[in-house]
Amino acid sequence: GVAGEGYWSIYGAPRNVDDWRNYVRVMVGRYAGVIDRWEVWNEPWLNAGSFRFFQNGNPQKYQELLQAAHAEAKQANPKAIIVGIDTFAAQWDHAVLAAGAYPFYDVMSFHRYDHSLHAQPNDAIAFEAARLWDVQAKFGQPKPLELTEGGPDVALYHGSFFSFADERLTGDWQRGADQYARMFLAVIAAGIQRF
Repeated sequence: GVAGEGYWSIYGAPRNVDDWRNYVRVMVGRYAGVIDRWEVWNEPWLNAGSFRFFQNGNPQKYQELLQAAHAEAKQANPKAIIVGIDTFAAQWDHAVLAAGAYPFYDVMSFHRYDHSLHAQPNDAIAFEAARLWDVQAKFGQPKPLELTEGGPDVALYHGSFFSFADERLTGDWQRGADQYARMFLAVIAAGIQRF
């Protein structure tokens, strides 16, 4: 798909920060005690340059929206946890943190699809966790990490959670089940808070 057309036409960054503030305040207030964890934006970094999920956005705009969401959410529900950054590409987390995002999230989120054989010392998950703690340490005490989307599947669907379930794509379910178990173990071993 092309940014701005069809399915992709609905993913624009809010043009009015006050509208965004109101949205966050209403949603977080309404669901307080039912939903207390809020991730600010899905894959704002996707295809850096085109920002398919964050059209008209950039790291500075994301930082502004994260800061506003943090303030409104905490006021509407003091128990709210703001899950932010949602990174994959290093240039995204570096730019967002450089723009001033560090104070405005409680947990740093990232996505990772990787077909490596996980649950080994210094595997790809451990490497990425260490990288994200290091980049945060330049701005303050590293915050917990959460892998909010991921899997070992990088076949024809390039990262679909379910691609392992279609034998035509990646073989039988046993391989997928083994890979997912290894990835969960890798996440636990790396000290990542949630997957």
